[in-house]
Amino acid sequence: MPTLGNRLAFKIFAAIFSITAGALGLTEIVILKHVSSQSEKDYASRYQELTGQVADTLNQLDKTTDLIAINGLQAFREIDRRRGMLSNEELNELKKSLKVENLYILNRSGKFVRSDWFLEVASDPKLQGYYRDKPPLSRPLFSYCEGYSELIKGGSDLERTPIIPNPPGMPYEGINKYIMIPNHDRSRILEASVSVGFIGDILTKSLNPDGNVVSIGLYTPSGETLGFVRKPGGNPGETFSFNAEVKPTVESCCECKLKQLELPGKEYFYDLKMTVSKKALQEQIAGIERIFLAIGLASLLLSVLTALWVSRWLVRKLERMGKKIGEIAESADLSLRVDESGKDEVGILAGRFNAMLKQLQASQKKLATAERDRAYAEVAQQFAHDIRSPLAAFSTLLKHSNDSSEEDRSILKIALNRTREIADGMLNKYRKPKLSDTSVAEAVKTVVAEKLMNIRDRTEVTVRFEPVPEALKLKARITPLEFERLLSNLIDNSLDAIEGTGTVEISLVRDPINLTLTVKDDGKGIPQAVLSKLGAKGETHGKEGGSGLGLYHAKTNIEAWGGSLKIESTEGEGCIVIISLPIA
Repeated sequence: MPTLGNRLAFKIFAAIFSITAGALGLTEIVILKHVSSQSEKDYASRYQELTGQVADTLNQLDKTTDLIAINGLQAFREIDRRRGMLSNEELNELKKSLKVENLYILNRSGKFVRSDWFLEVASDPKLQGYYRDKPPLSRPLFSYCEGYSELIKGGSDLERTPIIPNPPGMPYEGINKYIMIPNHDRSRILEASVSVGFIGDILTKSLNPDGNVVSIGLYTPSGETLGFVRKPGGNPGETFSFNAEVKPTVESCCECKLKQLELPGKEYFYDLKMTVSKKALQEQIAGIERIFLAIGLASLLLSVLTALWVSRWLVRKLERMGKKIGEIAESADLSLRVDESGKDEVGILAGRFNAMLKQLQASQKKLATAERDRAYAEVAQQFAHDIRSPLAAFSTLLKHSNDSSEEDRSILKIALNRTREIADGMLNKYRKPKLSDTSVAEAVKTVVAEKLMNIRDRTEVTVRFEPVPEALKLKARITPLEFERLLSNLIDNSLDAIEGTGTVEISLVRDPINLTLTVKDDGKGIPQAVLSKLGAKGETHGKEGGSGLGLYHAKTNIEAWGGSLKIESTEGEGCIVIISLPIA
């Protein structure tokens, strides 16, 4: 039959293992998703960057092609100036040296009058079939774009097109760009067409080195193909598609609008599209999943071993703790303690059990203290009772003392009343204090008068309380004797802080629901490191033999009356004690 320890050990093992396994599983799932997502982002970023690099290369080659063609046309213009209009045959020879596809000469009306293209059509049956007995190049240049006429009118020195495909139906595939300049006297237009075969070369070179790229194509905005290569092979599976806009060398193309190669409202651009297979990415993620699976199984095994060890360790600690508790119960010795420490649950439980034992010990001491307090109460009651007679005699003597000044008699009367209140306080120490609606200003005046009597010999120190008429009406629900006692202590603290000449200034004001009593001095102040501790029981500063009980009792009583006490100080400049109480 399983023992209690074994059953508890199994429950602890099951709890630890289930929590650990669940946490590990959830953590692995979250991390795996993050790693997979990051891998996909990195993969996509790599090929988006590759697409951009290909686009930059095409853009640079497009610019280079323009420069070569323009340089060739300038040489053509110089030849035209020196030799006049060249024949078709001469143009056919010149184009080879200038490394262009075709050369054209147009008259002032934009009509094609000379070109090596005429010779090509005459010698090629396919081209003849394309034109169907119509003369080639019969359409005027200006019908493609009216702006080309500025080459004759003097408004332009250079016109060019971006890369555009051959017209539909042309028997030979080709993509070209056309560049036009005026001759030396603007009587003719000289034009060159440049084949941009580099597009296919660049796309092929970008496709071959990387096994993941499936296809690359360059298109007009309307979708006409300018170049396309595809890797041979089977089904690439799932793919990514990446796009990049390649900016042409011309900002606008009116001929492109006529041929409907542009999108409405957008300038002409080349659209580069790259298709990339996801197979490599999927294999990479599958490898990561296998690694995480292995880590998960290893972690699961480790969690089993850890749960077994922790469960046995906790059970042994609980068994030792139970044995000690039994000894304490049998001996009834509350001074014994459970010898289990640490920050784990068992250590915390042992600490709380020891705290309970300590409280029980304290309760025993309190019972003894209560008995002693009852004896003290009897003594205090007897003292308060016995002192009333000499106080009465002292009061009678005061009435018949005519030699003293009125001020001395007033101060002596205040001192007599305070002595009577202290006697009453001793009598009431063990009674529940009674709250009353007390005039705060009158209580302050009483304490200030007593303090003025005490510091008569310190002529360089002043205690000042000059309330405004409105403040004289303010009342708070407090215990008058306790309030006067705590205020007396606060003023004493201020007087003790003054070395040489100084002032203790007391003010009383009100806000909508509270009254605020301020005790301000220009003494030596309190360091910030000490300031935050004041008000705690036993904390004191700057008073030799101070117990730290004065501020503690003041704060405790004021908070019990529904108010607050705050201390502000700058070392070397003085201190301010701010008391806030609800208005009665």
